[in-house]
Amino acid sequence: MFGSFGMVLASLGGNNRIVNLGGINIVVGLACLGAWLGIGKRNLMIEVPEMATLT
Repeated sequence: MFGSFGMVLASLGGNNRIVNLGGINIVVGLACLGAWLGIGKRNLMIEVPEMATLT
């Protein structure tokens, strides 16, 4: 996924690559936020059992 974003960033050109990179980071962050909110709303998460402690 990030490789394809890198190709988009390289193909955009121009002097504002930092702005383009920030935009890509914001889009990825919003996509992840939306995915987590959707997962939480549909109760698709499972509880992770506690690991046995080594004593």
